[in-house]
Amino acid sequence: MEDFKTLLLTNKYYCVNIYLDTQKCFYFEKKEKCFLKKIFGFFKNVFKEMKNVRWPNKKEMALYSAATFASIILFALYFTLIDAIIAVVKMVLV
Repeated sequence: MEDFKTLLLTNKYYCVNIYLDTQKCFYFEKKEKCFLKKIFGFFKNVFKEMKNVRWPNKKEMALYSAATFASIILFALYFTLIDAIIAVVKMVLV
């Protein structure tokens, strides 16, 4: 059991599979990487990629925001108009 504890402590970056032999002896097999190691590696790469992102400046952000609000208003007017037309047609037919 002493070897098991030292192996786990020395291999903190690897997952360890423990197998029980027919003679009731432990032997170990290293896997590639632990699940947590993969997750930390993923987020490390995300932060590295975020440094390469070109963020919009103040002028571009104002332009994009105005375009977004204009689109929202146009779609709201369109759906309101369609709803009103359907309501009028429904009142006339019924």
